[in-house]
Amino acid sequence: YTNYYGSNSILKFLDENTNIRFSLDRDLTSSNFSLSRYDVSGTFVERTFDVDNSTGYVLFANNQSSSSRTSASMVLTGGLSIVCDTEATSVTNGGALTIGGGLGVAKNVWVGGDVMITSTTQSTNSTSASFVLGGGASVAKDMYVYGSTTVDQKLTTNDTFNYNGGGKLDIIT
Repeated sequence: YTNYYGSNSILKFLDENTNIRFSLDRDLTSSNFSLSRYDVSGTFVERTFDVDNSTGYVLFANNQSSSSRTSASMVLTGGLSIVCDTEATSVTNGGALTIGGGLGVAKNVWVGGDVMITSTTQSTNSTSASFVLGGGASVAKDMYVYGSTTVDQKLTTNDTFNYNGGGKLDIIT
């Protein structure tokens, strides 16, 4: 229990040379709580995180990009669960999770709802499009293609082939 008034710094952590390295702080105006980080000479570097007193929001101030699975602003060695079940409504309102940059995933991904891809990149070959697969694709239900379809190799059907007109159909063997 700390009842400290009159300064933003509640508790300072010093190194063996008595240089400040970290401090727990409380903003005197808003009463927000934060952890501050200092360099080896005791010079302030950043408020690593802030907890907003009125909303409980936590802001991590470090802006290091994720360049590998061990280098980022925040690295977790265990899992992360998000209990929020709010539906995503757009790329800027992700419901339980909104990501402003790219996303790299090294393992399998399971999605329990619909997937919307808003990119409009036109497909000009097998390696450029809004959605590119490096392997095969299995579709258990119907598929609708609004634009043209190009098949570079063989097209095989295991049932009847229905042609509804609207274009030229050359040879089927």
